Amino acid sequence: MQDHVKLIPKMSERLEKLEYDMVAVRMATRVTNDSIKLIKIRTEKLEEHETRITKLEQKAA
Repeated sequence: MQDHVKLIPKMSERLEKLEYDMVAVRMATRVTNDSIKLIKIRTEKLEEHETRITKLEQKAA
């Protein structure tokens, strides 16, 4: 029984580290998801500009 009581602080430290790591992973995932959204928006805008340029080139030709 005393052995189990001695393990409680170590287990608590491990749990805190795991929780910290989980929060870090969640934050990294959020940043990644936000970055992906921004990349998609920028890609869509670039595609729109490409379409406009193509249309202008066709009119000029």
